[in-house]
Amino acid sequence: RMHLTGLAEHSPAESMHALNIDELKQEEITFYSAWENDDIMGCGALKELSKEHGEVKSMRTVEKHLRKGVASAILQQIINEARQISQHHRSFTYQYRRRDEIYDLVEAIRTMVNQLNQYELRQRQFVSASSHELKTPLATMQMITENLPAVREDPDLHHEFIQDLSLQIDRMKEMVENLLQINRIWDQPLMREKVTAEQIKAHINHHFQHLAAGKNIELCYDMAPLAIHVDPNLFFLAVDNLVSNAIRYSPEESTVTIRLNSVDKTHTIFSVCDQGIGIKKEEIPYLCDPFYRSQEAMEWNKEGSGLGLTIVKQMVDRHNGQLKVESSPGKGSCFHLVL
Repeated sequence: RMHLTGLAEHSPAESMHALNIDELKQEEITFYSAWENDDIMGCGALKELSKEHGEVKSMRTVEKHLRKGVASAILQQIINEARQISQHHRSFTYQYRRRDEIYDLVEAIRTMVNQLNQYELRQRQFVSASSHELKTPLATMQMITENLPAVREDPDLHHEFIQDLSLQIDRMKEMVENLLQINRIWDQPLMREKVTAEQIKAHINHHFQHLAAGKNIELCYDMAPLAIHVDPNLFFLAVDNLVSNAIRYSPEESTVTIRLNSVDKTHTIFSVCDQGIGIKKEEIPYLCDPFYRSQEAMEWNKEGSGLGLTIVKQMVDRHNGQLKVESSPGKGSCFHLVL
């Protein structure tokens, strides 16, 4: 045991080269192999065996106490590391390389800590962004209400003030509803169901045919007879945001095309393409940030909360999919959901 303990300072290759195999008993060779294949044992495990059991008379004794002693030591290290996790120090850095039950435990704890950190980050972003964005319509509403008494004698101006106030109220209602939807997307369980191309087409026609007709926009479909397995509530929420944006930022007498096609045996791509104002290349990475709206979008249409694409991106993330954007200023945009 003393001889093998000394070998722990060398690499396995150096150690085996230093040994005279003919002078070792089979038990010693097996013992060394056990240590060599479990690099977290090292000298500590050998010393523990020597201290607790003196002479080791059989490999069965070695294996029994080796597993018990090493596992106890590792679990104690994991417990000590986990006890350091707190509200202000949320990290788990313990490293374990062997692929066994302890590895699964370590990775489960690490995943849990990462998810907690992501949840806290989303909460902070949610509170910060929403409080900032709600200030603008509130300030506008306050200014309008303060000046309403001064314009009572002018019916046209008074009516204009009332319309502006109603517009700000509608904007706040939409913003609050979208904020609640963003929060709910991560909290509700994912309930996948089969959704067919015909169901998607029927949904879009039912909800957007009248809106498109108001601008003489044609809704065109290029959809293979496929079915996708998604959470219908979340998927159609994303579809509604994409189609409404396509109509909103498209000129009159243009076309919005909806496609559904296979990518491979396990992936499907759903696309919404318009002939609208388009998006600059440098702005595409920020499209899904909460409340982000390009200058062109704000000039073209003052409606919208800047949360629609945030909702789309979160739906895609919940389904482990991808959101891809193709766009050219003045030529239109295509949004692709790879699911």
